[in-house]
Amino acid sequence: MSADRYDSSTGEVLLLGSERKTVENLAADLDGGAGYVIQLRLDGDARLAGLFGPRLWSVRALVLVGPSGPVIHRAVAKIATGNNPADNFWRQGNMLGAIELETGLISRFADFNAELHSLPPGIPSSVIGKREEHGLSR
Repeated sequence: MSADRYDSSTGEVLLLGSERKTVENLAADLDGGAGYVIQLRLDGDARLAGLFGPRLWSVRALVLVGPSGPVIHRAVAKIATGNNPADNFWRQGNMLGAIELETGLISRFADFNAELHSLPPGIPSSVIGKREEHGLSR
């Protein structure tokens, strides 16, 4: 869960996605389990937030290092969707996207159940640009 602010006039916490909860209900949701880390929410770069909304997600790259130096072998985008504040893959709705290294485009999307999907609404297909723009080689 991700809280935006506390509204003292109503005694409610405003969560990401505009859901409101009383402090008591929020505490009940957090009660039990293995515990939680409570910290300030990170905000992504404003340019990315304009594309993806107020969610953090990341690109994971498999980099192989050989005699000629590092080479990006594969890359995936861990995509946060809906009201999910971060890209944790176990969260309902979040997806993995296969990034084509030659173009920087996300070509395939899969959910937690490994079911393939089309491009989620509001997610641009070009995420990282072409490798040549960043001086990277295959």
